[in-house]
Amino acid sequence: MPVSLRETLTFTLYSPQNNYSMTCLGGQRNENAKVPPGRYRGECKDDQKDLVAVWSIVATKLSDNDIYVICQLRNQSSVAALTIYDSNSFAIIIGCTIGGFLTTLLFFGAIFRIIRRSERLQQCFRGPVEVEDDVTMVTME
Repeated sequence: MPVSLRETLTFTLYSPQNNYSMTCLGGQRNENAKVPPGRYRGECKDDQKDLVAVWSIVATKLSDNDIYVICQLRNQSSVAALTIYDSNSFAIIIGCTIGGFLTTLLFFGAIFRIIRRSERLQQCFRGPVEVEDDVTMVTME
């Protein structure tokens, strides 16, 4: 909300964990303002004709969902909400599916190879081998 440099702008961030407020007085941030350390940063900027308050959130997380800010000037106010989407879930599902498929192929390929090389296992799976009797007929003349 751009405003005149002679105005006072109050910018409040409401997060699920805590509320933070910042007051900008003609391009200068109020030193008594409750500005959070770490991931949330507030600053006041002026570009010679407008006063602008900016909240920056570094490395947003899903826990930052439902954060909203109110920018207030005299009797006017503007509200904005922050929504975080998890875009990595499809990549994880695809990666796990491909990995599971390849692991299954490797597992059954190794089992097949072990069975083909081992005579004991082949006999175990085949069962008892029936031996045909060789019968030769001998006739005397």
